[in-house]
Amino acid sequence: MNPLKDWIVFENENYFVVNKPAGVLTLPDRFDKNKINIISELKNRNLEVYPIHRLDKETSGILLVAKNKDFHRIMSIAFEKGKVHKKYLAIVNGVLSQEEGEIDLPIGPDLSRPGKMIVTKSGKPSHTVYKVLQKYAQCTLLEVRILTGRTHQIRVHLQSLGHPLLVDPEYGGRSKIYLSDFKNKKFNLTKNSEELPIMTRVTLHSHSLFFKSDDSTIVIDHSVPPPKDFSALINQLGKWSLPKQ
Repeated sequence: MNPLKDWIVFENENYFVVNKPAGVLTLPDRFDKNKINIISELKNRNLEVYPIHRLDKETSGILLVAKNKDFHRIMSIAFEKGKVHKKYLAIVNGVLSQEEGEIDLPIGPDLSRPGKMIVTKSGKPSHTVYKVLQKYAQCTLLEVRILTGRTHQIRVHLQSLGHPLLVDPEYGGRSKIYLSDFKNKKFNLTKNSEELPIMTRVTLHSHSLFFKSDDSTIVIDHSVPPPKDFSALINQLGKWSLPKQ
């Protein structure tokens, strides 16, 4: 079995575009090197790779991986300067009153929860912009763009807004979502059956990535559709969760 065949959606002489599945690490785990991750899978096939950025384990979507040191340096600088435009799809809890907005709040480590982040005055400047794509009765589908690249930035900023990701137990959302959570009619299961969740990971998908160098010699413009679980949730929300009047 070669998962890379499905994960790599584009490549040229300078980079790979990987559609990272939810549940797969970007980089090797510090404590367990055997955990499956994108970079090790590429290196195990004798491919020269240099990670440019990363996605959280439970976040699906587009990932850019350099194939040489020169391109890695160029893109690392571009990411640091905020010149790379990344857009995410996020399903959040609750219905937003504004159609679009900005969150400009510093983010730093949460000293009470190792490995987690929090909005704090001592944190680093962090800037997120969003717009509403679709409203449902209990939640909202957003397009989100981050102008800085802090750890867990989208999750923390949306929590600070009072609308955490619909599924995100670490930052105020649920641990899983079921059809019965939002279906308007009485939900009935067949005899001796157990309801299975529609989604059991964060409701966040890295949808697209765009970059154009100042001299236009490098143009990167790629997108990947949301995976089956994300699409299925959107479909069910549209079918059963009627908009508020």
